[in-house]
Amino acid sequence: MKYLSKQEMADWRHQETTTEVINRLETRIAEALELLAAAPGVDPINDARIGGVIRGYRDVLELTEGDDEDEMESSRLHHSD
Repeated sequence: MKYLSKQEMADWRHQETTTEVINRLETRIAEALELLAAAPGVDPINDARIGGVIRGYRDVLELTEGDDEDEMESSRLHHSD
């Protein structure tokens, strides 16, 4: 697995394509929240599915600069035992 440096992550975040993907994910989150608000509890299984979709989108959006470096350091610590 390739780890990204803080600079590589910052560069990625500022690319036009990345910005567009982020905007689309934010739009999809808003749309999913509207679906949940329109008929809460009517279909609990579908509500759970939509909730999972929202969590997945948010996981992508929450990637932050340096996450890979932190993960890489953590991985090194666990594998050095």
